[in-house]
Amino acid sequence: MPIPSVPTETLLAAMTRFDHELRDTPDWAGWEKNKAHLYAIEHAEQRYPVKQIVSMATGLPVSEFSGGQAPGDANVYVASHDLKVIELRRRNPTWARDELIVALDMYLRHAGNPPGKGSAEIADLSDTLNRLARYRGITQADRFRNTNGVYMKLMNFRRFDPAFTDAGKVGLSRGGKAEEDVWNEFASDPGRCHEVSEAIRAAVKNARWRAKQSPTSRLTRSR
Repeated sequence: MPIPSVPTETLLAAMTRFDHELRDTPDWAGWEKNKAHLYAIEHAEQRYPVKQIVSMATGLPVSEFSGGQAPGDANVYVASHDLKVIELRRRNPTWARDELIVALDMYLRHAGNPPGKGSAEIADLSDTLNRLARYRGITQADRFRNTNGVYMKLMNFRRFDPAFTDAGKVGLSRGGKAEEDVWNEFASDPGRCHEVSEAIRAAVKNARWRAKQSPTSRLTRSR
């Protein structure tokens, strides 16, 4: 949903409200250390959670808009009001080939219309990708691939999907070349994509490989 237009003064007023009403509450004390918050508004030697401030200023629930860097996202929206947005911490590592194959399998099985962010299917995919990362020694964090990030990655595939591009529609514009490579290799053969995805899921479940090794290199490169 598009973020409603408000003047900069309304955003500043929301920041003042945050200082007075939320900053010292249990839910928001130390919020900058919460891994769910990647960006902050920096103003008058204070930092503010981007999506929360936008929500307070516009009345739009935080679940209705993204906090990313694409046009229409909260970070771009705030920056357009001449407010400084900073990155609190490094982003998660670029998605690996195995991760993209598992994600593409879900995308193809749902014909380009995957379940919503709050669905059990997306939660399961997030859990699988988090376990994959832990077994490969990339991270120990349970929120490495959270449901929002996983859902957005599925939407990235739409920019390659003729069902959408031929109709003049586009997916999320941000993404890497690895997504295009995996799309070109598997999109025309959903059955093979599902087979390889299931092999990855089985390896994750049984922890059958060592850190930083992919169990599916032979499957995905030898056909």
